Amino acid sequence: MSRRAVLFAILTGLLICFIWGQSMLPRDISAGESSLLMDWLKPLLDPQGRVDDDLFHHDLRKCAHFTEYAALGFSMAGLLLHLPKRKRMPLWGMPAVLCVAVAAVDETIQLFSDGRGPKVLDVLLDSAGALCGIGVYLLLRALIACHNKKNTAAS
Repeated sequence: MSRRAVLFAILTGLLICFIWGQSMLPRDISAGESSLLMDWLKPLLDPQGRVDDDLFHHDLRKCAHFTEYAALGFSMAGLLLHLPKRKRMPLWGMPAVLCVAVAAVDETIQLFSDGRGPKVLDVLLDSAGALCGIGVYLLLRALIACHNKKNTAAS
């Protein structure tokens, strides 16, 4: 396996551990963590205090879901693309399916977390984040390939 594949595999594993670890936290601890982030971000993003704290907190948590899964989609696309060709799977399909599976397990874990429960909308939001991460990876890869092609042609 290439060095890049190993790095993407480690990153993917760490992201899954982080995501699932967050789901294992009881509701009050999870809310406390996002409240700390909200206390830091709200003055920067809403200096006049026009957005209700509860709405801001809710939106912040949803942005966190999206961002975590965008990072996961990015790293999973990188991993699967850097596998040897004989082990490679269809790039769009497999990372997306795997990210949806991670999201489904994520929400299932919340069944067993104190005061939390699964939400189908979160799986959809997570999946959208993963697809964006996959898309960003593919776009960056295409831009780099185009840049390299231009440099090779110019030489």
